[in-house]
Amino acid sequence: MTFTIIGTWIVGAVFLGTGIVKALASQEFITQVFRYRLLSPLLVPFVAIAFIGLECAWGLGLILNEFPNYLIPGSIILIFCLSILTIWSTSTGPTEDCGCYGGLLVITPTQSVLLNLGYIALLGLAW
Repeated sequence: MTFTIIGTWIVGAVFLGTGIVKALASQEFITQVFRYRLLSPLLVPFVAIAFIGLECAWGLGLILNEFPNYLIPGSIILIFCLSILTIWSTSTGPTEDCGCYGGLLVITPTQSVLLNLGYIALLGLAW
């Protein structure tokens, strides 16, 4: 039980913290989402802002251990998908980094994926 709380709290704090950083520098995050070239330019600002809100809410849900039967496996899937996005976008050229930490930390794609694997392991053990 304790490890579940610690693991979800750590990952939740990362989600909440990065969401807040992105909210404080939302234009930089919107620009990062533009670089992916996956959405219509008209939709990008709305999707980016929605993602920031979702990221903060998701992190708070993990910290407060709300709906763990849904948030923990959902987080694992989300982090896995974001890792795939990072690998794709940095290997095909649209971006040089994942933008995961809102410009607060600029990490390499390899570092990003390794951190994500750590978060997945924490959540897997908590689940």
